[in-house]
Amino acid sequence: MSGEPDPAVITEPEILSLRSLLARRSTRLAVGRAGGPAAGRLVGQLQAAQIEYSMIRSRVESLGDPALEVERQKIRSLRTELARLPVAGGVARGVAPAGWAPTHLAPVGGMVAWAAPDPSQLPVATLPPRLELAVEARSGAWAQVRAVNGWRGWVDGRSLVPRG
Repeated sequence: MSGEPDPAVITEPEILSLRSLLARRSTRLAVGRAGGPAAGRLVGQLQAAQIEYSMIRSRVESLGDPALEVERQKIRSLRTELARLPVAGGVARGVAPAGWAPTHLAPVGGMVAWAAPDPSQLPVATLPPRLELAVEARSGAWAQVRAVNGWRGWVDGRSLVPRG
């Protein structure tokens, strides 16, 4: 994978996590525990796409080969999906931003979130159970929350569980 022109295709920590079945599984499980089942599945799909990319790359002569570009697009798309999840992006990188400290957890059954405190709009995300969140603002029963990766949304603040 050395000499890859697109840094979004694979990172050094990802290369390490792809070296064995156990490492891949451990990464998927860790992301799944922190970000929910959807995050774990997406990381598994990302790993499979990265392995396929490396297999194609071992067979072609040029980094500009169309088959490689198709796989790069697939990887970029999976990264975009991961980044949309409330925590997966931060969990996959394994780093919490400076100043971020969780104050609450999503309830055991999970919860939906909106872009604005308006229940007439469609929800924008489903938060996994026990997701760590920081409450940033309140408006009546609504709470604006932020996840470790910077994602923000509005939830029913009455359902949040104080982090204890």
